[in-house]
Amino acid sequence: MSDQVRNITSRKNPNVVFWRSLKEIRVRREHRLVLLEGDKLTGEALSAGLRCRELLMAESYKGRLGDAGNVPVSYQLPDDVFQSICETKTPQGIAGVFYLEEPHVQPKGLILALDAVQDPGNVGTMIRTADAAGFQGVVLSRQCADAWGSKALRAGMGSHFHLPVETVDSLLAWLMQAGKRAEIIVSQLDGELLQKGVLHSGSECRIIVIGNEGRGVSEEVKTAATCHVRIPMTGKAESLNAAVAAGLLMYHFAGLI
Repeated sequence: MSDQVRNITSRKNPNVVFWRSLKEIRVRREHRLVLLEGDKLTGEALSAGLRCRELLMAESYKGRLGDAGNVPVSYQLPDDVFQSICETKTPQGIAGVFYLEEPHVQPKGLILALDAVQDPGNVGTMIRTADAAGFQGVVLSRQCADAWGSKALRAGMGSHFHLPVETVDSLLAWLMQAGKRAEIIVSQLDGELLQKGVLHSGSECRIIVIGNEGRGVSEEVKTAATCHVRIPMTGKAESLNAAVAAGLLMYHFAGLI
């Protein structure tokens, strides 16, 4: 248990009101804080060395994270008050408020770039897949769903803490800067057909760009592409789910399939 444990009993307590407000992207960005729920995400963040401002526990919580000694302060809340700050329907009784420190993604190795991907579940799944495929970072345009929202975090299953995830004001500007030494790969219907074992150039950096679920990659971002590809489809489906397409492209260009 951390050195200080404080009890809060009211939903109207200013701390509880603030923790609840962290559900909003505006508040997260303003204060550079994120509320992580559950043993998995809280434990992964602590293991990765993220700075924890405070640990929050329901009175009924009996898990191992209650003994996290490197947390400056912990709060114990009645179960109903704890549930009021969570977005999950059946919270596990543990949450942590962490400082949101987005490291810069360096254009080296394999990078995933997301252009206005709107579904937070897709965002989290893609981050998780990038982690699994050995990518060195994920860059998101400001128009994407927030990578640090609860749905994206749950879909990411802790992968947010295994590689740098950065949101940039202009994805095009980031790509143009990186493009001086990178191969920028965009998927589109009239692109070159992907073929097993064909990986294109040996650039020091390969950036896979995934676009919006409905519109695909924006026209301005396409102008930065050095390679246009398409995924073969032999059935009658017109398109693939964005996260599935991203997974296929990442594993292909990582040389894993």
